[in-house]
Formats: sequence, structure tokens, C-alpha cells
Amino acid sequence: MRSSNVHQAKGSEADAVLIHVSTPQDVSQLLAAWADPLTDTDNTELLRVYYVAITRARRLVTLTYPYSKHAEVTAHLDVLKAEYQVELAGPPPES
Repeated sequence: MRSSNVHQAKGSEADAVLIHVSTPQDVSQLLAAWADPLTDTDNTELLRVYYVAITRARRLVTLTYPYSKHAEVTAHLDVLKAEYQVELAGPPPES
């Protein structure tokens, strides 16, 4: 297993890439940029970074994020008609 940040990975490939979006705010920012990439240059730069990360994968991209954002993430993937599979690390938190 190799670990690197997105900037270190530029130009290389891996069978699988794990992208960890650590905070609910980061997830919201990513989804906003993804939904409307032309809103401002911060969004386009954010999308460039994630694009580099995603395109390093030959076979599998895994995205981890706070469970509180799960409904928003899957709704966005559904709108995009993206194929995905959900795996929970444990029981979902109590609401």
C-alpha cells in the first residue's frame, strides 16, 4: 500500500484510490463545486484537485465522508446517474 497526497500522486496511477473528505463543511463545499463548477475559481481549483485524485485510479475509487452528509452525497450521485456501492464501517449513528 502506498500513501500520498493528491499533489504527490499527480502523474502516477494505482489500482484503487481512497479519498477522505473529513468534515461536513468540506463535503458541502465539494458538492457545491461539483454541482456548479463555474461559480468561482475556488470551486474550479477544488474540482481540479479531486479530478487528479479520481483519475489516478485504474479500477476503484473509494470516498469516505462524515455519515451526516450521506443523504446529500448519494442524492448527488443519483442525479449524476453514477454507479456506486455503499459500505458502512459500523451501524449508522443514532439520529
